[in-house]
Amino acid sequence: MTKVYLAPSAQPDNSYAYGGYNEQQICNRIAEAAKAALIRNGFEVMKAREGLEMEDKVRESNAWGADVHIPIHTDAGDGQGTTCFVYPGYKDDKYAKSIYNAVAAYSPGTDRGIREHDGLYEINETSAMCVYIENEFHDNPTLAEWIVAHTEELGEQYAKGMCAAEGKVYVGPGTAPKPSKPEKPDEPVAFSNMMGQRGPKPERKYSMEYDPSVQQLQMMLKNNIGYEGRTDGIADETLYDYLQNFTVELNDKGALIEWVQNRLNILNFDAGYADGYAEQPTMDGIKRFQEAYGLGIGYLGGTDWYYMIES
Repeated sequence: MTKVYLAPSAQPDNSYAYGGYNEQQICNRIAEAAKAALIRNGFEVMKAREGLEMEDKVRESNAWGADVHIPIHTDAGDGQGTTCFVYPGYKDDKYAKSIYNAVAAYSPGTDRGIREHDGLYEINETSAMCVYIENEFHDNPTLAEWIVAHTEELGEQYAKGMCAAEGKVYVGPGTAPKPSKPEKPDEPVAFSNMMGQRGPKPERKYSMEYDPSVQQLQMMLKNNIGYEGRTDGIADETLYDYLQNFTVELNDKGALIEWVQNRLNILNFDAGYADGYAEQPTMDGIKRFQEAYGLGIGYLGGTDWYYMIES
């Protein structure tokens, strides 16, 4: 699962020419919107806290192992449009091109292209691919007002760009998967899985529709654990049966926990930050998921996996 680090501007002294706002405030709003949109689309996201200095952002991003590092800024200097900065030699990087294209297409000014730059700290020091975006000009009153009014929409463009870079179908804010309950069997039969857990064994039905989150799970199981089932993003009985080997309980950790956290967030059962550690926010998300589907409350396992992969 691709890790995206969002690094909003920490420049409160850069005043907007509209409304008394500043660059730090507004870029943090854009980053919050981008975080929600990226999680909805199956990415793992870390957002720097508001006001965190760039040196600390770089340390945090590198320690986390980000794949893409995105500084989010607004520009000044009597200009207009969106600009993207990258390290020399990376103008054709798929993330830079796709994110820039999405943000630039949405912003109203005449855009300024992807430019190579070796004088910006975050570009030079991050281990990840750094895509440094300047979202329009805040010293122009008209453009500053536009930025303030469109922070949510600007955030969505980052998710659109990341999806385009990875060939994924973008899921908009009004089209996120909803917890519609799959059909339950009339007469469940008890069974035991390899963890010794007991639960109902439904006569399961699968939609056979592509789901990028399910594909990420399949690939993770194949690469990390040796799963030999399909990896095309379509849930089936082989995947469900394999998942019977696993439960998620308080204080568990690992790649599967991270996938569950992201999946719960995609399904609108807030599991908190997807860091691979099943702390209380994760268990609270599991509980809300189980309540929504009429499942037993507690750790995640058994029949829960069917509703997790088929929702």
